[in-house]
Amino acid sequence: MEQTGSRPPQPGDALSQPFRWAVGVEGSIIPHLKIDQYRWTQHDRFWRQDFEIAALSLNCRWLRYSVPWSTVQPQPGTWDWSWCDDRFEAAAALSIRLIVDLVHFGVPTWLPDAFGDLLFPDALENFAREFGRRYRGHPALASICPINEPLTTAFFAGDAGLWPPHGIGLQNYMVIVSRLGQALSRAIKALRETMSETEIILCDSLEVAKTDEPDSSEKTSLHLTESLGADVARRMERRHLVMDLVLGRVDARHPLHPWLLQHGFPIFDLNWFVRHPQRIDVVGLDYYYHTEVELFTSPEGYYRQRPARKPYGLYLAAQAYWHRYRLPFMVTETSAAGADSAKLAWLQKCVKDVRRLRADGFPCIGFTWWPLFDHIDWDGAMLHQTAHIHPVGIYSLRRTERGELVREPTALADRYRAIIEQGDAAVGPVVTRRAGINIEKRVLKNQLQRRPTQRPLVIYSPVLWDVFRGRPHHLAQELATDRRVLFVEPLVPRYGADAEARSTFPMEE
Repeated sequence: MEQTGSRPPQPGDALSQPFRWAVGVEGSIIPHLKIDQYRWTQHDRFWRQDFEIAALSLNCRWLRYSVPWSTVQPQPGTWDWSWCDDRFEAAAALSIRLIVDLVHFGVPTWLPDAFGDLLFPDALENFAREFGRRYRGHPALASICPINEPLTTAFFAGDAGLWPPHGIGLQNYMVIVSRLGQALSRAIKALRETMSETEIILCDSLEVAKTDEPDSSEKTSLHLTESLGADVARRMERRHLVMDLVLGRVDARHPLHPWLLQHGFPIFDLNWFVRHPQRIDVVGLDYYYHTEVELFTSPEGYYRQRPARKPYGLYLAAQAYWHRYRLPFMVTETSAAGADSAKLAWLQKCVKDVRRLRADGFPCIGFTWWPLFDHIDWDGAMLHQTAHIHPVGIYSLRRTERGELVREPTALADRYRAIIEQGDAAVGPVVTRRAGINIEKRVLKNQLQRRPTQRPLVIYSPVLWDVFRGRPHHLAQELATDRRVLFVEPLVPRYGADAEARSTFPMEE
């Protein structure tokens, strides 16, 4: 389905569009483990009704949706596009704009080692290329995410051993991260070549780590191997690893470069990523209360982790991604479990944070409540398979005596519809000059071509550049609009190496 006059997405395109109020349908399908959320939630039977609930009952025109790769390509070289054809046409008829995940935690069983399979990057590239050829210009397709949450996928499949190929430990983790990164890179390239007009979004977990015990270490406890402070610092870099790889940023200067090599990430793979950088258009942030954690030690000195008692919140947590990548971003997943009151409070807090972000000049372009209706067994990573309904949806699932799962609106339905119908007014405009951030200059123009008119300035800050922004950061950004600014961080230990200072040119990263 060709579209005439199409062009590749340009920086700032997403900023010129209305705010994206979205919902998502939980689409985790892991054939190796017989996990199928579409079947479990009976979306495979009621998908037309679910589309109508989103578009007509909620008046929501943005839907994040996953393609079941194993259905579309049951065997290598065999394609059955009827599943996609039916749903994409139905979405178009309802004026639904789809944010499509090509991979949402699972791959076909003909890749026996799943994300660790040597053929996985090649297979995903072929899938993306065939998908792009078939659906180029389709009116329902607004954005493509080649792999959902690669950070979470790498941990579950390569470190914790929960999902196939059940790798345990950092050596296996490095293999999975490399495969995921290569597959992402090649899929993005294939999509650019076949459907260049379609936006590429990379959705990943917005993870934040903190500790009140940075000095707790092997020196204070026999049960620790490093300080909690060093662990937190590495986590705050590690959360960006897959995106940094795909963008070609992980060279010898990257803070994780020594750590990656130490634990078996092949130098040849790192060099490949540097030589083959890709471009994405929008950063997708999946944010939940449990994605902010704090590290601490038990009375016996053991390492422990729990949800942060004093989380930074979406407003602060999202800012680091803007400062690192200078790209528009949107909340591509969020929700709260439990009673309607808890979900309403979470929605109100998140919308307030989005409004604050936009008022302070951060280009948050969309918000997704995930999921539209409850999902099944996610409270146990879908492994126990007890058919437990997890109450996180705008619509609840009620099981009838005949076994049907009826969709029933919660109190969230009326509230979210009211917010959606406010459109941009619910979150306000992206203020182009606030808190030292100038969207027009920093997104739509190439800062490296700027000619400073004032004398250079050096700012020494006690706060790291890539953590959360305070007055020193905003001051640096404001001053850097008309002069060259060098932002110098404090002396900190870098993962076992000697302490060192880092510096940044705020407007030229």
